[in-house]
Amino acid sequence: MTGAFAWLHEGILVPEGGVRPHHAVFGVVDAATLIARLRPEEEKLANQWVPPEQYVKTLPMHAAYACLFFTDTEGRPLQLHSSLAQHSGRWQWPGGNTDAEGESPFETAVRECREETGIVFTGRPRMLAVFWHSPGQWPVAKIGFAFDGGRLTAEDIARITLDPDEHDGFAVRSMAEWAETLDKRTWERLVAVNDARRQRTVAYLEVRPDGVR
Repeated sequence: MTGAFAWLHEGILVPEGGVRPHHAVFGVVDAATLIARLRPEEEKLANQWVPPEQYVKTLPMHAAYACLFFTDTEGRPLQLHSSLAQHSGRWQWPGGNTDAEGESPFETAVRECREETGIVFTGRPRMLAVFWHSPGQWPVAKIGFAFDGGRLTAEDIARITLDPDEHDGFAVRSMAEWAETLDKRTWERLVAVNDARRQRTVAYLEVRPDGVR
């Protein structure tokens, strides 16, 4: 519609080249105003359909990850200690990036958990939290999903087998103990997910350079 004009007469839009009353007082209407005044049916005709494979190229790209949140039978959260240099010894839940075409967030969480701990999760998906990370360390935004992994027995925990290329340890600690261990941002995420589990709700958090909201 850019560059298209119409004549405005007493609230009636008359397209360029259309018949207009001889007594009309005309003014030029820009394309944006014209589209705003169109009825829904007319607006559909004004908008050009773009094939999905072409349209998606105009959208912002996001990376995605998913994880499983476990506690022991006393409600103490399990976390893995990263051995990757870029993560600076960060504590994490079992999980990772979605890197396969068509893989759902829950499938990502289950696969990554199996690869990182040896735990084969067979439960149903129960969402605890959704995270949105602004671009920063990554050149695109990231969307994350935390699912409830349930409670692990002492025997389950004893069978955990870590992938040394990703983690060099794990711990099961009370929230008070984790509060003394974690940085502010990681602690806020843990509190939100643990509360969501206890309250049977779903948390939504935006992770930005200045903190978690």
